[in-house]
Amino acid sequence: MSRFYLTMINKGRTDDEAAIGYDRPLRTVFLQGFFDKDGDFDEPELWLGTCLEEFPTMKSLIEEARSRDTRSGV
Repeated sequence: MSRFYLTMINKGRTDDEAAIGYDRPLRTVFLQGFFDKDGDFDEPELWLGTCLEEFPTMKSLIEEARSRDTRSGV
């Protein structure tokens, strides 16, 4: 699995620890952001790319993220 950290902006909020990468066993690109550090579980509010071949290309992931009004940058 590859993982790169970036800054994600969504609806005026910023997450400097968001992650994007490729999960080889699932054959999908993934995006995670806005972790609830105060909660009992360390799961992100936004988590795309959790199913087999859900986003086979970076372009397909970016299109879905944009449809959710999410922007990211390095």
